[in-house]
Amino acid sequence: WDADGTGKDGTYLADMGPFQASSTGTFPGHHFYITPFKEPTKVLHQWTVQRNVFIMTYDPYANYREEDLVHTLTSQQLEAYKIQKNNLKFAEDYKKVTNRDWISLYPNQKP
Repeated sequence: WDADGTGKDGTYLADMGPFQASSTGTFPGHHFYITPFKEPTKVLHQWTVQRNVFIMTYDPYANYREEDLVHTLTSQQLEAYKIQKNNLKFAEDYKKVTNRDWISLYPNQKP
């Protein structure tokens, strides 16, 4: 949590590894940022919570072409990345149809 939106002196909330998610209770106007492990002063991305926006993402590979990802990520990482991208696409489509946010993982894991 970033009380003043400067990306300095934030309050630690959670560890979040690659291709993972975290959640918190908050309200519009709150600021958050993400840093690498053990580099709390290196801000990678910042968000300000907006009304009716429930999912915020950080994708360090957003500007990569898929063929470049094959050389950047391991096969296991690439699979996890594709699952996350597929889930976000599903969430976008779900929102259009239901006017509700998808806050789970698609497809659901079988028992």
